[in-house]
Amino acid sequence: MSKDPVHPLALFATDSLLSQEDRTIQATVRRFVTERIRPHLGEWYESGQLPARELADWIVAEKLPVRFQMQLHKLLWNDEPGR
Repeated sequence: MSKDPVHPLALFATDSLLSQEDRTIQATVRRFVTERIRPHLGEWYESGQLPARELADWIVAEKLPVRFQMQLHKLLWNDEPGR
């Protein structure tokens, strides 16, 4: 009789510490990464480049609750109004 293995992170029971809002954000970010990031990882790895502006534009378009590194917005959008 074999039991399903326990995922190592389940031992920490961190999911029990998340609010419903946290779980919603977690699901949104997971979906975003699965749909928008994973398909391009190999290409970005091989080229040694990460299209930061394109990635940031996706994040803004999805209204993901993330913060950019301080002042990174100036590099990406040159202080373009509305960004």
